[in-house]
Amino acid sequence: MRLLRPFLCAALACVATLPAQQAAPLDAKTQQQYERLLRHRYSRDLSEVFAAMEKSARPDARAGADARFLSAFRLGDWAQVRAELASLPPELGRGIYDKMLNDLAERPKNGVRLEDVFALADAGPGDLTDLELRKLGQMLGQIVAPNESFWVAERLTRGTEKLGGKDPARRLAAGRVLLAGGFRDLARQYLPAGADLDQVVDEGLRQEIAAFLAAEQATEIAQRDQISRIWSDNVAILRSEKKTSDWERSKAAGEMHRVLTQVSPAVLGGTFAELMKSQPDAALKVVGGLSRKIQNEGGAPAAQRMDNLRAQTVLANLIADHVDDAGGDWRQVLGLMAESWMTEVEQSFGRQSGGARRTNSRNVANDIDPEEMLQLAPAGKWLAALAPDLRARFDATLARVPVPERDPLVLRLAADAPEVRERVCARVSDPGARTSCGTGTVLPR
Repeated sequence: MRLLRPFLCAALACVATLPAQQAAPLDAKTQQQYERLLRHRYSRDLSEVFAAMEKSARPDARAGADARFLSAFRLGDWAQVRAELASLPPELGRGIYDKMLNDLAERPKNGVRLEDVFALADAGPGDLTDLELRKLGQMLGQIVAPNESFWVAERLTRGTEKLGGKDPARRLAAGRVLLAGGFRDLARQYLPAGADLDQVVDEGLRQEIAAFLAAEQATEIAQRDQISRIWSDNVAILRSEKKTSDWERSKAAGEMHRVLTQVSPAVLGGTFAELMKSQPDAALKVVGGLSRKIQNEGGAPAAQRMDNLRAQTVLANLIADHVDDAGGDWRQVLGLMAESWMTEVEQSFGRQSGGARRTNSRNVANDIDPEEMLQLAPAGKWLAALAPDLRARFDATLARVPVPERDPLVLRLAADAPEVRERVCARVSDPGARTSCGTGTVLPR
């Protein structure tokens, strides 16, 4: 017996290291019930979901394994779905999982929500295959519009068991899902590049990612060149010594407004600074056109007003950088631009002191986010160029921008604008949050 003891211990150790979820053999009847799931047409239509809810209210102990699985699927009990798939023989569990993904991905209106997609990804038995990642991405693209990808980004930042987070392998999987779903810009944040890309073992996958990144880079370069050409061509119209009509010059200024926030700082700074010095009337044409646009679109949707204010901030900071060299009435221009920002604050947040809530033509609340307004507030040289009386009015207007007392919103104030930051942070009553705000760090949501 003593001689057998080492061998028994070794055998027990081997048993202890076996996977906890190792599939147990199924009896013939249960095997047939699960195999029926390979032929089922998976859907989460509301009628089927409500039918499953009614059945769950009166459990039937005689229900087969397939009926129990479908009930969990329709009710979104992904933990149960995952547990059952893991308990099946690998080939059978993988077959059922792939059938689910294929059916759901084929139907644009499949009743699946954002969290369902991520739960389904984690429910897969074993590592996700290339086809499974593509199907998950296809589902994601069906339920989330590309311009609403911030919801996907927020969820992947937190990560799931198999997608996103900080782990390189999970980030790679997330990037492939995003690419399949059409979220190309977001996919670039998760797909490896440079030396990290060389670490991808699968050569086919490595080449696919490299081709995607190269195509995106080429597109970016082409877009930048096109934007620079639009800017330069219209600057040339404003600077031309040939006789041009006021309409042509106004049109050129309008085209410059359209690409103002997309032009590279080098191109923008050089051309506009030169206009300010050599042809101030042409530069004023650009500024005046933007100011009229802001005024005329005061009742437009928030996104449109936000674009206008972004363009104004770019222009104002550029003017402020050269205000001492350009001469003329540029300080007065900066004051007028600051007043545009103040007017937006008064109209958006004035209701907090008794004013009316701004609405658009469809009677929908139309306010700009306080965080974004703070980002676009006069700061640095722009703020320093304001006259004392206007500066005092600016301080009073700044006080109207709401700052939550506890659990503040994220304040991304410019590092070179301590004056703005100090005034805002002084109104945060929570001591810890106020200290974090005062040092210029990001506050928690």
